[in-house]
Amino acid sequence: KTPPELANVYVQSGHTGAINAVCFSPDGRFVFSGSDDGTIKMWEASSGREVRRFIGHTSGINAIASSPDGKYMVSGTINILNLWDVSTGKEIRQFPGHFGSIVYTIAFSPDGKFIMSGSDDKTLKLWDVSTGEEIRQFKGHSAAIMSVVFSSDGRLVLSGGNDNTLRLWEVLTGREIKQFVGHPQWVRSVAISKDNKLALSGSIDGTIKL
Repeated sequence: KTPPELANVYVQSGHTGAINAVCFSPDGRFVFSGSDDGTIKMWEASSGREVRRFIGHTSGINAIASSPDGKYMVSGTINILNLWDVSTGKEIRQFPGHFGSIVYTIAFSPDGKFIMSGSDDKTLKLWDVSTGEEIRQFKGHSAAIMSVVFSSDGRLVLSGGNDNTLRLWEVLTGREIKQFVGHPQWVRSVAISKDNKLALSGSIDGTIKL
């Protein structure tokens, strides 16, 4: 018998390939999933019903993120990022730049004006959402970048990668502020606390570090 606290949990299925990325809409009403089948699906969280599909990718989806206002969704594949209108499922523009590389991680800035992407080309790139223009690159990692997150004030970015490090960057200049060294193996996930005082990392070494 299903416990009462799990009564509204659903199994959402429909992709024909591995699911590499998921995220909630800011209001929590919807879930987005990106798959190796080249599609992104939008699901109603309360029912598990498929609401919309985002179709047009030329390869599998490795990363997705929802804008803070919920109007847009961005996806990362090989070479490019794609920006989508959530209300229609239509592609708005592409952000080419990680040529010949897989985009593993994407994040919107807190004000929704910028996107940061990380790739196995060892760079982070900052993009203008309204124009698709690449504003600057952040170089320093010596291996693929697997996770990126903005600080709550949008001034800093934290990244983690397969060089076993976390790196903190100044968004305005692209300057590397500091490194966090301690994982003996790849860093796959990073987070920053709301007060911007703590960094959290997860690694394939089986540990979480604060």
